Amino acid sequence: MDALRQSFARLPDRWRWTITGLYIAILYVSLPYTKNLVLSLKEMHVFPAVVTAVYLAIAAFVLWLMLFLYRIRDLAAYVLMSCLAVILAYFVLGLEVQEERVHFIQYGLLSVSVCYSLRPKFEGTRLYGLTFLVTAAAGAVDESLQYFIPSRVFDLRDIGFNVTAAAIGSGFCAIFRTFLVRRA
Repeated sequence: MDALRQSFARLPDRWRWTITGLYIAILYVSLPYTKNLVLSLKEMHVFPAVVTAVYLAIAAFVLWLMLFLYRIRDLAAYVLMSCLAVILAYFVLGLEVQEERVHFIQYGLLSVSVCYSLRPKFEGTRLYGLTFLVTAAAGAVDESLQYFIPSRVFDLRDIGFNVTAAAIGSGFCAIFRTFLVRRA
């Protein structure tokens, strides 16, 4: 486990940004196709199950990171992560349109990738603020691109979802990094 943890920490900056850039590119390039994918999953009556499975897989991965990879033993870390999970659940479960729940996955994950990419050059509040701004800007660009795609619709609400996901993802990074630094 230590070798895995150290290999992540030693990843060169250019590779961190390459991974983040590829993730953003995939989000943007897939825009014309995701509506058909969602419709297909809905026709098969599996869309809600797939989205729920992704959320559960992410939660299990975060728990694995905290318990086994980074061995965080501070109860406060788990309490804060639980609070963040409740906030996320409040936003996600309050959405009537199930496709809107995907925004929190997409931009929550992007904020973690952006934070990881910015971390070698920034720390503390500056790191998390920039993580939020970069992720929120990427979300705004995503929605703006949809204006030009005939099968998609520009929606200010979706920008709000992306910005909220950026804030929650940045909060996750802040909690996670705080307890990693405290543990070291």
